[in-house]
Amino acid sequence: MVDVETNTHTFDSLTVASDFEAKVDASNDAGIREGIDAAETTFTTKDNRPPHPVGGLAVGESGYNQTSITISWDLADNTAEDRIVTGIMASVAKEGAAEGDAAIEPQTVGSDVTSATFELGGAGEYVFTVKNHERLQRRGGNLYEHNSHG
Repeated sequence: MVDVETNTHTFDSLTVASDFEAKVDASNDAGIREGIDAAETTFTTKDNRPPHPVGGLAVGESGYNQTSITISWDLADNTAEDRIVTGIMASVAKEGAAEGDAAIEPQTVGSDVTSATFELGGAGEYVFTVKNHERLQRRGGNLYEHNSHG
């Protein structure tokens, strides 16, 4: 129940990345609500938690004269907590590469992709990195989207 002098209400402890519905109805001093339609709105709270790092990073089996390699990873920690991952960047760099050596382009993949294949520049030792993209932060301070009805 909200005092009639107040026309706002703050909801606390809402679950992130969840849908909610809020309704407001009115009554007169006698408590009569008949014929008065409630105003209602729906909104979704945003998930402003950063994603966890990817887990289970593994490099596929290598062989003689092989020119490509596949790396894989999992998103289990993010999935378990319903954390939003908007994209992933996978990269590989040859250790001790001389300046001017051809760089291996990083790959930006979708949020549900769990592997990437790279063409390597020959024999050597390589460092593989997989990162979650920076998530979009709050826009204009809003942490929710809403649709009004009523």
